Amino acid sequence: MFALRTVEPGPVTLTVEVRTDSPVSPTGQEEPGVRAGDPDVVALGIDGVRLAGLDGRCPSTQVAGGFTGRVAGTAFDWFECVPEPQPWFRKASELSVRADRCQPARTPGKSAANSPRTRGCHRLAAVSRVRLQRTFLDQLRNFRSSGRAQTPRPVPKEHTMGDPALSRRGFLAASAAAGLGMTALSGCGDSDDEGSSDGTTTIEWWNISTTEPAKSVWAALAKKFEAQNPKVKLKIVQLENDAYKSKMTALIASGKLPDIFHTWGGGVLKQQVDAGLVEDLTDRTKPWADSLLKVSKEAYLLDNKVYGIPFDIGMIGFWYNKALFKQAGITEPPTTWGAFLEAVSKLKSKNITPIALAGKEKWPGMYYWAYLAMRTAGASALQKAYDDKDFTGPEFIQAGAHLKTLVDLEPFQKGYLNAAYSTPTGQAATVGNGKAAMELMGQWAPNVQADSGKGLGKDLGFFPFPAVEGGKGTITEVFGGGGGHALRRDAPQAAVDFLKFFASEATDLELVKKTGTLPVVPGAESAITDPNIKAVQTQLNAATGFQLYLDQAYAPAVGQEVNDSVAALIAGSKSPEQVAQSITKSAKEEQ
Repeated sequence: MFALRTVEPGPVTLTVEVRTDSPVSPTGQEEPGVRAGDPDVVALGIDGVRLAGLDGRCPSTQVAGGFTGRVAGTAFDWFECVPEPQPWFRKASELSVRADRCQPARTPGKSAANSPRTRGCHRLAAVSRVRLQRTFLDQLRNFRSSGRAQTPRPVPKEHTMGDPALSRRGFLAASAAAGLGMTALSGCGDSDDEGSSDGTTTIEWWNISTTEPAKSVWAALAKKFEAQNPKVKLKIVQLENDAYKSKMTALIASGKLPDIFHTWGGGVLKQQVDAGLVEDLTDRTKPWADSLLKVSKEAYLLDNKVYGIPFDIGMIGFWYNKALFKQAGITEPPTTWGAFLEAVSKLKSKNITPIALAGKEKWPGMYYWAYLAMRTAGASALQKAYDDKDFTGPEFIQAGAHLKTLVDLEPFQKGYLNAAYSTPTGQAATVGNGKAAMELMGQWAPNVQADSGKGLGKDLGFFPFPAVEGGKGTITEVFGGGGGHALRRDAPQAAVDFLKFFASEATDLELVKKTGTLPVVPGAESAITDPNIKAVQTQLNAATGFQLYLDQAYAPAVGQEVNDSVAALIAGSKSPEQVAQSITKSAKEEQ
């Protein structure tokens, strides 16, 4: 058993399998499925990553560094004890890649169970970024063919340390230039873009539609496109939200992205563009993309160039159970923060769980802090704070304080810190099964509630995030975003043709009718029949300000810090001031 963990080595975030020596996660919460004494695993490592839970294997003055994963189907491990002064290695910039083959080492006279957990390792590769492709891939190839390193030997320090000043952008560009392709990280990029011997082109399409009905609808649309284009085959890869983000981060570092991939736009897309990995679609889509709704396209415009095509647009708001509100004596959805807190108290007084939250996934909790920051400081303040690299203003502290007030009321379901979003026991199912009165989520919420739970039917309602008394923001300023598709650089024409197909009025009508998607094609708006989706559309049309999801609007490291710090506030391990300071620190470190 291993716990999935997202770690931040500085220039790139990776989701990894982490072996722990105790059933405790970095936040101090119990982690299901992790047992002390689990077998050693092997992994690929980038220097400067700290793994919580492994410190007991190092001297008291040091912490454990490393992470686990797989390369080309071969498992590797890297681990070492490092000095304590920078326990979370926020400034880690030692970017050499190291691959070791390790085995547990027994202490003479002791059984394996009683041996100290030390390892003997054969170094396969320890290379600087300039030697990345030749040395690293050659030694991996040797290892796969022989089952062991050709010549285990110590590696000089100058060959294992990267440039301390190398920025995230520099790392991505260096990785791409070095040619560390997906033969070393995954199967991505193996599609036959140039066409097979019979003239068929296979394109790989990565998306996050893992729940019904969207999963089946999208698969059917792929078949429809293939029927219209018999010389094109679509290879679909569907991943859950967090898994997708982490996998894509690893792919960015590899220098090669899927032919077609999901994007929310914003800072993450900009980083991919700056690394030279994304196709400029301005000229290739101009004949038909101009007709899409303007607000739906804004997140994908960078320097007046088009890098993504939207298929959805929406906003975050509260989805609530009308029957539970009535049971608690709440006659109208709250429009102010004070009234919202009062509604929470009324629900609790009737032994009704007020709010469901997927605390384990962090991004749902981020919505609360982001909206409260918008309501206290105004929608434009979030972008200004990022540009100024300063989130320590009084309004941002107030946003955290307002969230802490809510948390102190204990409004969430039991076990929320370990709850996922779309699992049968997660946030959406808790609301969909009538076990909690509301959730703060996007326009996709009704479908996920019905897929992971029973769904509420006519008992489901929607209201916008309340205004904060005395704040600079208004209830008409919305937080959200949409979904879109981008293409890897030099993607084949068949990928562009698919984007056109997916953005057509016929496809949009089908998405609106069958999945509850908000339309991006003006002619598809008439297909909206669900009153709640209409309410979302009305709120969007009347919006006086719009803020993209912070973990997409900002550079990845900053967006992740927002998610992590807000999650820590909700868990009780950070104060509102510490949240603001941590986000500011991450913004200043961003190159």
